Amino acid sequence: MTNYRRGGTYEYIAKKQLEEQGYVVIRSAGSHGPADLVATNDWEIKFIQIKFQKDKKINLNKYSEDIEALRKIPISLHNDVRRELWIRIKGNTEWKKYLILNMSEVLLN
Repeated sequence: MTNYRRGGTYEYIAKKQLEEQGYVVIRSAGSHGPADLVATNDWEIKFIQIKFQKDKKINLNKYSEDIEALRKIPISLHNDVRRELWIRIKGNTEWKKYLILNMSEVLLN
């Protein structure tokens, strides 16, 4: 399976999970933009970059370009817009979710 197809598979998995939580989700297939998914509900908007990796240890430096691209998405001063990096490790059914803040801060959700 190509990286493109694998990425699409995990984007659809994340999209389905978000929809089950009540979000309306738009997938930005093949755009090479900062967010693979845009999810919204009545109280927030999420811009999400989806990643898959085989290595069990996450090194966020590997995703520095993706994190910087997410940081370029303008957000309001309110807590209703979020930029997130979701990483799925091979063999794991859960996502590691990181909230991308301004400056150099990244928080694990």
